[in-house]
Amino acid sequence: MLPVLLSALAGYNAVAHRLFCDFRPKNDVGLPCVIDHEQHGRFELVASGTRRVTFLSIRVYNVGIYIAAEHALRVRELVRERAHLRNEDVKEFLLHPEHGTQAIQSISANVKMMVRIVPVRDTDIAHMRDGFVRGISARIEPQTDALVAFKEFFPNPRMKLPTTSVMQLISLPGNPGRLALEIDGHDYGTYTGPRALLDGLIGTYCSGSKVASEEMRQEFVEQLANHAS
Repeated sequence: MLPVLLSALAGYNAVAHRLFCDFRPKNDVGLPCVIDHEQHGRFELVASGTRRVTFLSIRVYNVGIYIAAEHALRVRELVRERAHLRNEDVKEFLLHPEHGTQAIQSISANVKMMVRIVPVRDTDIAHMRDGFVRGISARIEPQTDALVAFKEFFPNPRMKLPTTSVMQLISLPGNPGRLALEIDGHDYGTYTGPRALLDGLIGTYCSGSKVASEEMRQEFVEQLANHAS
């Protein structure tokens, strides 16, 4: 009887978490709606999608972007304030190549966020790391020493990441920027560097052109617009 009751309660909690999320993502790539992190608290899924490469749209990994539940109200206030200053519709404001990017940078600098990555084909650390660097470099011109330090922060480049792996990048607010890295539940430490570099990393997924997943960027903007309305 007890196992049945515990199972029922677990199901109830899962439903409750979904019902009381501040966000309602529609894209479904199999990522959890809520993550309760032992050190950094609860994160809620805002948007998800799939990273594709080449003209053949080869699927590389599924990705979700999460915001700390404790900062959900802060996100709403930041978006409303910036859109109001520009006297623009919130969604159009967030999609604007310049204003929207600035808004996302403001969120990244003031809100705890997580990028959760699950490969759909076998890859390795070097491939993932180099993709992050290209995304950052497409958005900002990072100092050489900061970029070198960022690359060296990652573990053995030859380390394999099979389809059973889960990578979590947790961006912490403040300046300088801090980025915690976890792979399959193992803590690989925290990178500390220029705030702009981490804003560029977050922007790789949700602002500007040539994002890692356009479907996720569109959903991210839609979710923020609905959240701020």
